[in-house]
Amino acid sequence: MTEKIAHVTNDFDSLCNICIEILEGLSQDLGMSYGELNVWLFVIIQPATILLFMTTTVVLSIMLYRKNCQNKTTKFIAATVSLLSVICYVVALVLAGLYVWTIMAIMARAEQLM
Repeated sequence: MTEKIAHVTNDFDSLCNICIEILEGLSQDLGMSYGELNVWLFVIIQPATILLFMTTTVVLSIMLYRKNCQNKTTKFIAATVSLLSVICYVVALVLAGLYVWTIMAIMARAEQLM
């Protein structure tokens, strides 16, 4: 069993305990441990979903820019939005790389300590 927050004092602690119970139930239903489910959800699925949404945003921004290139008044706005989307995407990729690198460094350090 996963350790729950003792002495619940506020709504956030209650919410945390409810989420722990849900994840424990899901882990039993799926036949995996609580830790494995956490890794799948928060290390693999969540970052992949974020990158998917960022990629979609960039692609749609580029399509919008290309569509609005004929109109001179909206060309600057479309270019700015597209550029900001691309910058955000690059920053997200860099942060995702740092995230993966940090996890790998922590895992390597844990293996050295064992």
